[in-house]
Formats: sequence, structure tokens, C-alpha cells
Amino acid sequence: LRSHNNNQIDYLKNELNYIDIFYASRYNNFLKYLPILNKQGSGFLTKQKIRAKRIRYLNAGIKSLLLEIQLSDNLSILLVHLSLGRKARQRQIDEIKQLLDKRNGGIIVLGDFNFLQNNYSEIAEFVKKTGLRLLNAPKTYPSWGTRIALDLVFVSSEIKIKSIIAVESNL
Repeated sequence: LRSHNNNQIDYLKNELNYIDIFYASRYNNFLKYLPILNKQGSGFLTKQKIRAKRIRYLNAGIKSLLLEIQLSDNLSILLVHLSLGRKARQRQIDEIKQLLDKRNGGIIVLGDFNFLQNNYSEIAEFVKKTGLRLLNAPKTYPSWGTRIALDLVFVSSEIKIKSIIAVESNL
């Protein structure tokens, strides 16, 4: 409803002249067929050509989307949308850790972690398990009056970030 039934990823790709996009529904069950929920998803836009990509749904939780994106031999990106339930989210984090153990080079893990109320113990646990560092994320939730940073960015030590912003847009 907020996007007036427009695909926001396609819209942004065309408006900003991006080269490649990759997106998927956040649900991998019956919810993806419901009228409002079937339009909800996560996406990745880049001005580079994506070398490899894969849609994966983690084993635990209703919200379990993980997009694997390989931009180069030295850069892997995991875009996640994790469960609202803490127990399912912890199982998802363990599964993400196993995926990270198989990767070389720079790693970025970002997305909606649903660490509610800025739950610093869960964030610290994720950092401890993965060895990634948390960037200062802008507040992104709710979209109509942002107060909480649910969308987080974690990077490996090889990654140097100049800045991070949340794009304000009324699509």
C-alpha cells in the first residue's frame, strides 16, 4: 500500500541508473500468496554486475530470507530478513555463521535483523559469533517516523566504509 503497488526495487533501479538488481519475497510459505504480503521482500541494487546470486531461506522462522550476492572474488554480501522470534532468530544466526565460515575475502551482512528495542545483547552475540563489526546504522523503523535501527550492517575487517545512510523516499 505504501508503494502504491509499484515494485520499489525496479523503480529505484530505473531512477538511479543501477545496472543490476536482485530481490525475492521475504516469505517462503503460504504467506507469499496473500495479497498484501506477496509484495513484501528484500532487494539489492548495484552499479556493478552481480557475478553470482542465490536466494536461500533459512531453516527456522517465518521471516527467513537470505540473499547471497557475490560481486567479486573478494566481496560477498548476505542480505537478510530475520525472524521476529528470538529463538528462531538465534537458530538463523547459527546458520549464517556456518555460511560465513565457508567464505573468503570481505564480507558484508546487512538487512532487517529484527533485534527489537536495540537489543544490544543479541547484537553483541552476533558480533562474537561472526567476528564481524557493526557499523553505526541509521534509524529505519517505522518508515513514517523512524525511531529504531532494525536494519543493520555488519562488515569484516577487510571492508573499509566511508559512510552509511538511509535513503529517505516517498515512493
